[in-house]
Amino acid sequence: DDIDQLRRSMEQCNIAYLHAPLFNPALKAVAPVRKGLAVRTFFNMLGPLVNPVLPPYQLLGVYNLPLLRLYTYTYQESKTKFAVVHSLDGYDEISLTNEFKVATSDNEKIYTPESLGFSRYRDIDLDGGQTPKEAAKIFDNIMNNTATEAQKNVVVVNSAFAIHVICPEKTIEECITLAKESLESGRALNTLKKLIELMNENMKAVLSEIIANKRFEVDLQKQAISIEQLQEGISEMPSSRSMKQALISSSPGIIAEFKRRSPSKGWIKQEARPEEIAPAYAAAGASALSILTDEKFFGGNLKDIRAARPLVDIPILRKDFIIDEYQLYQAKIVGADAVLLIAAALKPEKCNELVKKAHDLGLEVLLEIHSSEELTYINEKIDMVGINNRNLGTFFTDVENSFRLAGQLPQDAVLVSESGISDPQTVKRLQTAGFRGFLIGETFMRTTQPGNTLGNFLQAIQ
Repeated sequence: DDIDQLRRSMEQCNIAYLHAPLFNPALKAVAPVRKGLAVRTFFNMLGPLVNPVLPPYQLLGVYNLPLLRLYTYTYQESKTKFAVVHSLDGYDEISLTNEFKVATSDNEKIYTPESLGFSRYRDIDLDGGQTPKEAAKIFDNIMNNTATEAQKNVVVVNSAFAIHVICPEKTIEECITLAKESLESGRALNTLKKLIELMNENMKAVLSEIIANKRFEVDLQKQAISIEQLQEGISEMPSSRSMKQALISSSPGIIAEFKRRSPSKGWIKQEARPEEIAPAYAAAGASALSILTDEKFFGGNLKDIRAARPLVDIPILRKDFIIDEYQLYQAKIVGADAVLLIAAALKPEKCNELVKKAHDLGLEVLLEIHSSEELTYINEKIDMVGINNRNLGTFFTDVENSFRLAGQLPQDAVLVSESGISDPQTVKRLQTAGFRGFLIGETFMRTTQPGNTLGNFLQAIQ
């Protein structure tokens, strides 16, 4: 939702990516209901009609003819130039597996693949892959012009009708030629690369902003309460619970996270209360809790751990951008048992200093890495190694990151997979790869009853 970044994206790439929940608060509110119903609802149809950008041109695919007519009637009452497409064998795009219908503000027409110079393909020719990794590979092949003829031509024909919406003076055949040239010349790929480069720059700036804000925040806290005052309170704290042992001795080792918001997704559950959710997590079978304490970017604070501590008897991880030993004293005083250290936010020497201080205070350390370049941070003093599937440069998640790095880690490391886990089957696969812990937050927090969702998740794993 960075307006300047979106403007740069449009100016340099003619593309901008908008995450719907950040721009359509009403639709975000009904997302859990839609997911729970697990069937198509009115909201599936409403999304394109309430696009906050109000685009003057739209290409829309629908899965049946009644929807095509409904959208056509609706758009005809607006100033939008549009095309609604439907393959007559049920696809909500031009699949080239059958005849397809296209409705615009001017007319409706049925095309055959052959009439536009294409072959008619089989469903199997357009298989999108069985995993996100396979789907990504197909997309990569298309953009690099190494995909199958069927895969490339389906992209070309859909792109051609999008071009035709904007340039109705051109024939559809001319638009097909333009789309094909863009793909085969590499211009489309270069535009995508530029878009990714811009997004990476923006997200890296977000990480830098978070760290800079954290330094400012800690300096202010030190002025309010000195580190000496914190040190005086440490002797009164009870012994910590071992998060490492909790993960080793339990299966599947779910670390259930309490999180109100994130920089990439906005608010997830703004009014969430740790007094309600933490005990529900523990009762449902969580092996440990992760509680976000960053306020500006994640909507948390240290009071959340203090509120949860007397209500649960499982380990609590303070999840924050720890950059100063002052934060370790804070974690100990509010009742945390472990802290997260993020390799991307620390130099190796500083990381080692914080590990030693954490152990002096009786806190365990979950070291978070994101890439093979950060493997050098790992040593025998690290209690647990977390592989974050969310790239802190782009904020994109890819669970395959855990599998890629697992084989490069010490055999005796207690491995934790973090972020992007929403399917119990993924947990089973990760267990086979040697993981003992699974940090999951948004999957639970987006539902009305996070504890119940965790319980159902655990049942599905067994």
